[in-house]
Amino acid sequence: MLKIIVKRRKDGRILTLSFAFLFIILWILIGFNLKNPDYEYYENLFLRATQGISYHAVETGFWYIVEFAAKIGLSYSLFLKIYTLIALLLISSSIIKYTEKPSLVLVLYMCYPFLLDVAQIRHFMAIAIFTFSVRYLESYSKKNLIKYIFLIVIAASQQIMAIAFLAYLLVYLIDQKKAAKIAIMLTIINMFGCKYILQSSLVKKIFSLRDKTVDYTGGYSNSQLLMYACFYGILIILCVFLQKTNNVDKTNSSFLYKICMYSTLFIPFLMIDFQYTRLFRGSILVIYIFITQQINLLKKSDKLIVTIGLLLIMILVAIKLFGKGSGYFETLTMPIFQNNEILYFLFN
Repeated sequence: MLKIIVKRRKDGRILTLSFAFLFIILWILIGFNLKNPDYEYYENLFLRATQGISYHAVETGFWYIVEFAAKIGLSYSLFLKIYTLIALLLISSSIIKYTEKPSLVLVLYMCYPFLLDVAQIRHFMAIAIFTFSVRYLESYSKKNLIKYIFLIVIAASQQIMAIAFLAYLLVYLIDQKKAAKIAIMLTIINMFGCKYILQSSLVKKIFSLRDKTVDYTGGYSNSQLLMYACFYGILIILCVFLQKTNNVDKTNSSFLYKICMYSTLFIPFLMIDFQYTRLFRGSILVIYIFITQQINLLKKSDKLIVTIGLLLIMILVAIKLFGKGSGYFETLTMPIFQNNEILYFLFN
């Protein structure tokens, strides 16, 4: 952790204390959390591992990690701290590598979807591995290809939906000028064909690797679908606006822009089930990295306007999803903040 705080960037500037502070806050909230909708499930899973019970309704890769931790005598509480710290370090590595505004990325992430990841720790690790792996999409080589595929397979061993991130191999194949057009075309195809895709034998086989009791055929309410689609759409539109304003073609950010464009492929899956928010959600840290990177290239006055506008949107989203009166407030927000080892120690 100390290395992250004092590590110098390539341009010689020291990472700000604000990033370190936000990093610690995130780790406290997720690693020292004692209650959320999934906490008891994971705690019981860990208990079964300590008792030598081999049955598990999670991805095998995650189970092996739990089994190993149990065998060496770790408690679930300590396991959670270590597991989430590793994930945060992976995420931070890419944030630090690709943006001059790492603290802003963490603020955006805290607004959405961090609180969801506090409960869904397997998904959290999967997106952390994916976020780390995008460096291997920056330029094509056989080594980078193998490394990216290997890391996505590891991510999928924690949360099976991460296998969908193999779609970002398109970044190698298509130049930036064509990326937006290809993304729009594939998104439209997905919009009309995603139900058929999900009914294919291959997809069913992939999801059978998870808990066979889970049904992935439920739907969103129209209001939820509209809200998420609009929010995700605003982020993509902002990416396009910043790309045109800053002429990303002439920067080393083009591969990040292409990832942002191809992330639209996952938006139509919102029509199928709330579980599929994980697909676009899993890409959102890369989108935040690109947006903050490009904001930093704007003129000072434009930079302030775009930053304030983005923060207002993110705060509204956070209030709508996690604030008082929201569906997540009683089940997610309150348990996370009221049942935390560190927060309890500090305020009681």
